[in-house]
Amino acid sequence: MQRQSSAAETGHQARFGAPGTAKFSDLIDANEVRVSMNLTEIERHFLARLASEPWTSSPTFDHERVARLVELGLVEAEPLASGEVEYRITEAGRAAL
Repeated sequence: MQRQSSAAETGHQARFGAPGTAKFSDLIDANEVRVSMNLTEIERHFLARLASEPWTSSPTFDHERVARLVELGLVEAEPLASGEVEYRITEAGRAAL
């Protein structure tokens, strides 16, 4: 007796092909969508602001608020000699918007 595919399996196969045939780029695209759906309102606002230009933090900026964006590779942070940090959005960050 042959087992029937569930709706979830059928949807997965439509997106990625038969099990074991998914391309890495397809998996990255799926992960970017998942990340974008899990961003907080503050994180989304920060990414949207960076989409137009890099931003340099003020001395009192709470870097912990955006640390997750850096960890996820959505934002690059470059410490400056002044002690400030310049933030730039990455291609992955643009895709998450």
